[in-house]
Amino acid sequence: MIPDFIPVLRYLDDLILLPAGIALAVRLVPLAVLTECRAQAERRLAEARPRSWMAAGVIVGVWGVALIAVAWLTWRVAARRAV
Repeated sequence: MIPDFIPVLRYLDDLILLPAGIALAVRLVPLAVLTECRAQAERRLAEARPRSWMAAGVIVGVWGVALIAVAWLTWRVAARRAV
């Protein structure tokens, strides 16, 4: 409702409308469905979470390659400016 180019007031509609929308959505959900979903969420949180060390390795590898590429490009630019 408030334009985003107004520096401080642009967050005011987010602080009011988002919580009001969430509260309205929770009120519109039938109590039986809400109770069932909360019980299912508790069961899923109690279970052990799956872990994939392969995926973690791929992510760390991609970040490592990206950091090396940035360092190498920075070094090349610095070396060209030094000449």
